[in-house]
Amino acid sequence: MSNQFRVKDDITTENRQQEISELISRLIDFSPTKIAVEQLQSEQLGLDQEYSDFVQNDLILPHNEVYQLGFRTAKSLGHKRVYAIDYQNESSELTIGHVFEFAEECCPDLHEELNNLGQKFFSEMKIRL
Repeated sequence: MSNQFRVKDDITTENRQQEISELISRLIDFSPTKIAVEQLQSEQLGLDQEYSDFVQNDLILPHNEVYQLGFRTAKSLGHKRVYAIDYQNESSELTIGHVFEFAEECCPDLHEELNNLGQKFFSEMKIRL
C-alpha cells in the first residue's frame, strides 16, 4: 500500500492545535447538521461510546482526524453523535495505494499525473497551513 502522500507531523504542538482550532471554527461557520467521519459503519457503537466519553471529558483524543476534527467539531456544535461512514465497506479491500500501484504498473502516464496532482495538493496545503 502506498503512503507516499502521508504527511508526518506532530499535531500536538501548540501551533498545530491552533491551526486545527481555526479549521474547526471554519467548519462551525458552515453549520453542519451532522458530522460524518471515515470509520467503518460496523464500528458505530464503539464510536458512539468514545464520543460520549469525549463529551463528558473522559477521553483523551487520539491523534487523527476522526477525533481531532470530527469529535471536536461535533462537540462544539452540540451534536449528540458523529456518524461512521466509509466508502469502502467491510468487504472492500481497495485502497488509494492499490490505485497508485495499478497506475504505476499499467498506466505510467496516469501514475505520473496522479503523483504530480498529489504533490501539488500537499504543497498548496503546506502553504495554507
